[in-house]
Amino acid sequence: HEAQQRPSLLVLQGSLEDLRKGIRERLSARPTIAFVQYCEADLGGPGSWPRAEEVLGFVRKNLPPETEVLGAQTESIQCLLASDSVKQSASTRLSLCGPGSDHVSVLLATLPEANARAFHVKAHGRLG
Repeated sequence: HEAQQRPSLLVLQGSLEDLRKGIRERLSARPTIAFVQYCEADLGGPGSWPRAEEVLGFVRKNLPPETEVLGAQTESIQCLLASDSVKQSASTRLSLCGPGSDHVSVLLATLPEANARAFHVKAHGRLG
């Protein structure tokens, strides 16, 4: 359980299947917060789920229910991905998603001492 006590950060990008695999293989502790970016994919035909519903289903199935999650639909996913090479430092990759893209990125942070709380900043500086 020592891994549960250490702060950690994991950033993944790709299809939902890529993310499922990455979370299974690389997540070492229960995340406290998550930031999910997704592109609006062409899921094809009448009766298909909107992309937001597909991503929400992924979050529900693959992240602990106590994880605070912020999601954003975007046309350009931006995330800092760690290099596979030990000799190279992290590099930034900008992925531009067009119609039909299935790319999603997720940043998972484990902050053992944090009391995560979602809030909205509204007009006139009020928190809600």
